[in-house]
Amino acid sequence: MARPFRTRDFQPDPEADISEEIQTHLEMKARELMAEGLSEEEARVEARRRFGDVEEITAEATSHAQTAERRRSFRGLIDTLSQDTRYAFRTLFRSPGMTALSILILALGIGANTAIFSVLKAVFMEPIPLPQAEQLTFLWNRNTRTGGRGPSSFPNYLDWKNENSTFQAMGAFGGTNVNLTGGDEPVRIRAVRATASIFEVLGVQPAMGRTLLPEEDLSAASVVVLSDQLWRDRFDGDPGMVGNTIQLDGGAYTVVGIMPPGFVHPTPWGMGDPYLAWIPVREDPWIHNRNSFSYQVLARLGEGVPVGTAQENMNQIGARLEEAFPEINRDNRAWVVPLHALLYGEAAFQIILVLLAAGTVLLIACGNIAGFLLARAATRSQEMAIRAALGASRARVVRQLLTESTLMALAGGVGAVLLASWSMDALKAFIPPTIPRTGNIRLDGTVLLFALLVSLFTGLFFGLIPALSATRTRITEVIKGVKPRRKRGRELFKAQNVFVVGQLALGLILAHTGLLLIQSYTSLQETEQGFDEEHTLTLGVTLGGDAYDSPEERQAFFDQLIPRIQAVPGVIAAGATSKLPLRGGTNGPAFTEEMIAQDPGGNGLLTETSTVAGEYFEAMGISLLAGRTLIPEDADEAAPGVVINQAAAQRFWPEQDPLGKRLSFGDDPPHWLTVVGVAGDVRQWSPGSHPRPEVYAEYLANPRTRMFITVSAAGDPRDLIRPVRQAVMGVDPNQPVSEIRTMGEIVDSQMAGREFYTLLIGLFSALALGLAAAGIYGVISYYVAQRTRELGVRVALGANRAGLVRLVARRALSLVVAGIFVGLAGMAAATLIVSSLLFGVGPVDLPTLAGGLGSLLAVGAAGAFIPSVRATRLSPVEALKNE
Repeated sequence: MARPFRTRDFQPDPEADISEEIQTHLEMKARELMAEGLSEEEARVEARRRFGDVEEITAEATSHAQTAERRRSFRGLIDTLSQDTRYAFRTLFRSPGMTALSILILALGIGANTAIFSVLKAVFMEPIPLPQAEQLTFLWNRNTRTGGRGPSSFPNYLDWKNENSTFQAMGAFGGTNVNLTGGDEPVRIRAVRATASIFEVLGVQPAMGRTLLPEEDLSAASVVVLSDQLWRDRFDGDPGMVGNTIQLDGGAYTVVGIMPPGFVHPTPWGMGDPYLAWIPVREDPWIHNRNSFSYQVLARLGEGVPVGTAQENMNQIGARLEEAFPEINRDNRAWVVPLHALLYGEAAFQIILVLLAAGTVLLIACGNIAGFLLARAATRSQEMAIRAALGASRARVVRQLLTESTLMALAGGVGAVLLASWSMDALKAFIPPTIPRTGNIRLDGTVLLFALLVSLFTGLFFGLIPALSATRTRITEVIKGVKPRRKRGRELFKAQNVFVVGQLALGLILAHTGLLLIQSYTSLQETEQGFDEEHTLTLGVTLGGDAYDSPEERQAFFDQLIPRIQAVPGVIAAGATSKLPLRGGTNGPAFTEEMIAQDPGGNGLLTETSTVAGEYFEAMGISLLAGRTLIPEDADEAAPGVVINQAAAQRFWPEQDPLGKRLSFGDDPPHWLTVVGVAGDVRQWSPGSHPRPEVYAEYLANPRTRMFITVSAAGDPRDLIRPVRQAVMGVDPNQPVSEIRTMGEIVDSQMAGREFYTLLIGLFSALALGLAAAGIYGVISYYVAQRTRELGVRVALGANRAGLVRLVARRALSLVVAGIFVGLAGMAAATLIVSSLLFGVGPVDLPTLAGGLGSLLAVGAAGAFIPSVRATRLSPVEALKNE
């Protein structure tokens, strides 16, 4: 039987053709030589000799032929793509309304993702601008039993540095604030007390002069290295500044170096407020106390050493230190954390959540446009059949349709880039200062590449299924003039249903997540912080220099300052504190008499400590629940009195009267403090943190250099800034004030990050529900159009409008119910992701779940409303005439 015809049998073979041509040439040459008198064998040998290496010439000719063929194929591909593109443009312009709407939807979806990605790239993906920054790590002192983490003690740091075998350099530093005087106005600046090795760890060299020297550690050397920012702002970039002296806290410091522009000393606290000066670690009574955990530790890994290996090494050192100093280092280990993750990981997590929400909206938008294209596919059946009849393969037609969807997506991508560019300044202004490195946000090559890739993926995502569906046209039906069968309509409708159910499920997941975050944010806003947010002004005062070396001199300053402030018109009360609420704290283990009697070697209860002066409780609006506030006599060394908060009363003496009870902070022998009052709880670490036990002591018992003035105002507290500053200058003209803020502003700054992602995710949730409603509208409209004849017959037979509405609404409700079941499965994963961000609401919250389901039902009703009304207005005559 004859072999069937196959097109591939006639495909060109360049190598075979060239070999055949060479053989023909050799035969002709041999015949010429035979005519000249050579024998047949001699002629063939001579012909080959004169021709050259047949194999080499064949290979070279074949290579040239293949190259030419590839060029022809490439030109053909370019021509084909050009044809597809031109035809796609013409096709899209035939439906300008739908095309413009689709491009707008895509521009919004891709633009939102591009803008949020630009934030993520600037905050997290950009490397730390330090040499070999991937080697930099931070070492926390971490309690393996409680999970608590914090700075290290200086003796522990020295042991870590001397005994480790995995780090090439390690340095310690502590943030501080110093008064810079000698200019037009005294200022308060952030500075670092650091070991000289910190610069080796960071791998940075000064722009001028030198950095700190190892012999200056723990010495009396009064030298300072200035940041480029401070050098330019305060000293006008004086090139002769190195070698000059400046006044810090009243003492003369010699400037030995200027750091390069753009250098920012990394620290897990306060990256938004950079350090401006570096001074050596000094000898003081606390630095050799292994129980004084106040130094941050940076380290640089050795070449090729992974973090896990370094952690194992530090665990071994920690076990030895625990054995050597069990009372202090019990369960304590050095926790090695990559610096990049430590500085930017939390902010990146919040931004990724927002990006996921934006991505969900884009997926819903893609489903919407896919539904539009599926509906249009039914109207292009004749076109697809003619293409197939003319010999176009299904793959060729699919490629043409994907070209159309990709062009649409790329147009949306161009619009997205324009929208992202126009909104960049507004986005930067909206992002809270708690998110670092926002100044790096820009539309660079990486962001544009992201927009391009998202656009291409989007075009393929929403275009593939409609393209495959459109090419399933039956040629015979079109040739015979038969309309597509009802089964074909049902297939398209099922495909639309899948997209709509997916949109509804994603919308439910996003809506539920958004409602959880909004409820959490609202709950946090309504949470009582324990102080007056609206009428309290705060400002920092740090007494520096020889003039305030003695406790008596510091006491005298505040004894003069507080009455001056109290006399300012508009001031209700004024006081001072060593630390403000919501700003972290100073704490230590506290013991009661009962605790020591029951467990002499116990760990005590971690308790916050604050030193207060004047009318602190009245100025802050902290309620007094029992007893009295502090008075100067409570500073008596023989019988010191303290005020505790309600949390301390409940933890130390549950169901007892705490007044007159005594506690101590682990002194041996105990230094007993008598409780004279109980104050209301305030949140010390964040608006959402639970109040910890806290003890307030009279300022006179331990006059500190660093205090915060608190002022209660009859009106707007910011109106008191100028007179309060003048009161400070009246006591000491060289005394700067810093961190001037109201308590309301402090609360707002703490809430800013939560507000940022809650607002954006809530906005994306609303947008997702709107797109889901549009999807419902589209599929129900198509459903009504497909059943026009049936509905017309129903109307002709006397069906009432309510029955038609129920028929259409039942279809919409079935889609919503399917979306709910699919969405419930995804909600579990979504709530697990955001559970750490929730406050006052659990991941499984029935009212919130009901709100999400209600939102989806409302979306279904809104999407089905217009098609339902349209169905009730069908004319039987027109419906049957159209058929």
